[in-house]
Amino acid sequence: MNASKINSNETLPNLKVPVTWLKATPGVVPSDEFPSSLKILEELKTLMPSMEMKDFGAGHHFLAEENPQRVVELVVEAIRQNATP
Repeated sequence: MNASKINSNETLPNLKVPVTWLKATPGVVPSDEFPSSLKILEELKTLMPSMEMKDFGAGHHFLAEENPQRVVELVVEAIRQNATP
């Protein structure tokens, strides 16, 4: 698949894999302090209605470096929630 030919409005709603967004609050991207960034997140949620958001807690841009244990906890939680018995 050629990445330059992907139309996200057509592709994202048909995604067959679980998607989890780790949102840091307070954070940088997206941030409650910057409503325009929250608008983009809302657009993503519209394109991927099954996308889950998980609260990371405080963080900035590179969450895996700032708090790797928290990233592991949230990823494991997401995997367990989406595991097929």
